[in-house]
Amino acid sequence: MYHSDEEYINALRVIDFWGKGWEKRLSEPDHDYIFLLNQEGIKKYIDDDVQFHNQNHFLITHELDLHSIRGKIALNIGCGAGNESLILAHYGAHCIGMDITVQAANAADRLIKKVGRNGYGIQGDARFLPLESESIDLIYSSGVLHHSPEIRRSVEEIHRVLKPGGHAYIMLYAKWSLMFMQQRMIGILKGYLSREQQNRYMAESGERDWQTESRKNPHTDTFTKAECSKLFRNFKNVGIRKGSFNLSQIAKIGEIIPAERLDRCSKKYLRFLEPLIGACIFIDAEK
Repeated sequence: MYHSDEEYINALRVIDFWGKGWEKRLSEPDHDYIFLLNQEGIKKYIDDDVQFHNQNHFLITHELDLHSIRGKIALNIGCGAGNESLILAHYGAHCIGMDITVQAANAADRLIKKVGRNGYGIQGDARFLPLESESIDLIYSSGVLHHSPEIRRSVEEIHRVLKPGGHAYIMLYAKWSLMFMQQRMIGILKGYLSREQQNRYMAESGERDWQTESRKNPHTDTFTKAECSKLFRNFKNVGIRKGSFNLSQIAKIGEIIPAERLDRCSKKYLRFLEPLIGACIFIDAEK
């Protein structure tokens, strides 16, 4: 698939970082218990997770109507531990949970089968989707494609495999947000002055929960709403909104004030800040 040895080696770095990271994460208490739940436990887990998405105005329940996906073919790009693939499958979609790591693909496969649905996990690179053109009804990807070093190619692939009238539901990190403006400022104070240096600092200082041994996140990018419009210019009816602001995004404050209190305060009093300095850009695009 890869056009040069350098491109292939870079892909291996990405696979190594996230693969080893998911090996660690999937063995930790906030993930491993899901695979031990019985059917009743899984149902409650899904209900709680959908409620969490709804309370936080995420793609699921906001842009994506879960009650409209029964019988549709869904692709979850960057399925991670399989949580969102599980939701899509539970609501009746034939879900393909895809991740660049075999560890995450296997996790999604186990969860989809756990609810007895028609779907599976596969390993794949979003820049080279292993699917026929115009074969997918909806594509969901949250918090993933900003880690792709060639996101333009990934978006082109999404457009290729979607059926006419199909929808892509994508979340990307927002450049003009409290979280990432703050991170850039910290990088500048540490001597990362050029744009290339700042991008390297952003990547290597982020995704700490997935860091193992000396491995650092190879790539993270952030986007403006205008850049997202350009990325999805070949789609129609493109909806773009900013969201996901929380006081816990302020550096060090979570070490002083309990996260639950910060979350309650943010939802009750500071929702108006989401379109201004929220950390995420939510995209709904139709082919």
